[in-house]
Amino acid sequence: MTFNEYRGHFLTRYEAAEVSHCAPKALVEHPDVVSVGGYIPGEELYPALQFDRNGSPTPGLGLLAKHLSAQLADVEIASFCTHPLKALGGKSPIDWLRAGGPIEIAARAAFAD
Repeated sequence: MTFNEYRGHFLTRYEAAEVSHCAPKALVEHPDVVSVGGYIPGEELYPALQFDRNGSPTPGLGLLAKHLSAQLADVEIASFCTHPLKALGGKSPIDWLRAGGPIEIAARAAFAD
């Protein structure tokens, strides 16, 4: 995978801050925003799909990622959050959380399918 292919689904800190209409420092400290280790050492990336059309982060996603981080790598968490799961009625964890689904059920779904 090339750098541009990898980066296509992710935003830099400054791009994510622009999308979410907040300062880069506030983005880093936001409890619902998830970052992953970057392709370039020392540069974190932000999965683009965690932001809705208005730039708002998915409620509860940061807590879900923190819970899963004990057992999954950052990239595995990002992948998990974007794929539909039977345990969530065919919704991805991001869509599940956006619809108001409980974080606990999304966390259990990581190991159910």
